Amino acid sequence: MTWTDPARPWNSTDIPKSRCPFCGYLSDAASAPGDKSPEPGHIAVCISCASVLVFDDDLRLRAMTRDEFADLHPDNRKEISLIQRGIRMLDRRWLKGG
Repeated sequence: MTWTDPARPWNSTDIPKSRCPFCGYLSDAASAPGDKSPEPGHIAVCISCASVLVFDDDLRLRAMTRDEFADLHPDNRKEISLIQRGIRMLDRRWLKGG
């Protein structure tokens, strides 16, 4: 089962408001497949600029370091790439947090 599995519905969870450190997009929710909720250390991808982020201990978003990204399993990097590609194809006019 993968994050990009179209047969798996996604769930949205409220998180503390935080801005993407790259583009400034204000996030107040996170989405994940199934009944997953974000936890410290989980990976996120900014819905506005597609940057790879990590939830800190307070569930606020921070930039993922190059070393953290390099340490990811190749399958995880591939999934992130697919999610980023999908985000880049979105019509940005519907985004409200920018």
